[in-house]
Amino acid sequence: MTISKMAPEDNENLANLIRTSLEAEGLAIPGTAYTDPQLDDLYHYYQGINRAGYWVIKQDKTVVAGGGLAPITDTVCELQKLYTDKTYRRQGYGSQLLTFVLEEARKFGYKQVYLETTPRLVSAVRLYEAYGFQTLPAPLPDAGSHSSMDLWMLKDL
Repeated sequence: MTISKMAPEDNENLANLIRTSLEAEGLAIPGTAYTDPQLDDLYHYYQGINRAGYWVIKQDKTVVAGGGLAPITDTVCELQKLYTDKTYRRQGYGSQLLTFVLEEARKFGYKQVYLETTPRLVSAVRLYEAYGFQTLPAPLPDAGSHSSMDLWMLKDL
């Protein structure tokens, strides 16, 4: 299992992975990544942001997991769009990718990582808690473009 920076040719496969994952959870709704305007071209989206990135794990040239980060402030970044294809779940892909993204956040100089999710994503919440993310009472003031996400978490690096 190799983690690499997302490439332009990964756009379609990754958008499909994210949409399919959200559809399976009943989250193909406004206020989630499902309706993000940049979802079909994440490669160029992340290229245009300083101290940001998106990484993927591929199996036979197909993206099976992806995750990224982008700044909120100089010291806080947001974990974004961490998804694993349902066929590859419970095999360590999500954990390896999360570990990698957290290390990239440290390299970029961030002190904290924020995320938005929902209690409906039980496995994801368990993963975040296992990595030391703590629940917040409300979203951070400078973050929060996903209004349907109702669980906010923060981790010190």
